[in-house]
Amino acid sequence: MSGSSRILNRVLLAVLGIAWLAAGSLVLLWHLQPEAVIAALAPLAAPAAQLDWPIVAAIAGAALILIAAIHTATRGRGRSDDALVAGSITVDKHAVRDVFRAELGEHPDLLDLDVQPWRTRGREAWQVTLRVRRGARLDELADRAAAAAEGTRARLGAAAPILIHLSGGLRSAVAHARRAE
Repeated sequence: MSGSSRILNRVLLAVLGIAWLAAGSLVLLWHLQPEAVIAALAPLAAPAAQLDWPIVAAIAGAALILIAAIHTATRGRGRSDDALVAGSITVDKHAVRDVFRAELGEHPDLLDLDVQPWRTRGREAWQVTLRVRRGARLDELADRAAAAAEGTRARLGAAAPILIHLSGGLRSAVAHARRAE
């Protein structure tokens, strides 16, 4: 998520939240003390009667369509399947995963690995998730993963930052080292 879309999301949530709170308060007050609500809204009755409500509705609809278009245009940044783009050449995340796996080599505590490319601030970045067996030597795996990250960068000629995430859990506790063939 880009910074501008994060700000837009927060603003939209704040505006919608305040609007819903105001409408809910008005409905609650209407049921508890309808005379007080009528008296409070009486000064607004004369100006509201002079408004051309179809034009107000059209302006509100146009504003909603504009907000929806801006919101839609700012989506889609972040995760990607393209790990590296150099001119007309695109390297898929599966190719990076295979290169990383070859650089990492075989290890009995490593069950699986996955590469998720991200696009941040106009640059590629990769998150490599290593699923490891319970009780694995994490320091050894982290050192091997760091060396594999450097080797992967060198082989692909990329300067992408790589986040290495070691993951365990129930899936790794019950997994076997080899799959039945």
